[in-house]
Amino acid sequence: MSAQEVKRVINLLLTDEEFRGRFRADSAEAMRDLDLTDHERAMLTDLNLSDVEESDLVVAHMMDQSAIRVGSVYVS
Repeated sequence: MSAQEVKRVINLLLTDEEFRGRFRADSAEAMRDLDLTDHERAMLTDLNLSDVEESDLVVAHMMDQSAIRVGSVYVS
């Protein structure tokens, strides 16, 4: 499991409009070259981007916490 890579994807979803658009259009293709397990890919693909609570993610990123919350899922 690559928690850092999952955090990287979440960070890209928050900060990179182009990546976010590619992810919405075809999440599997957007994550093709990333070092993720099948479980991580499935979890990220199942994310409803409208449910992502940006304030929690931005604060966690700024504080460099070991775990961040995406909807009801915690990523450490």
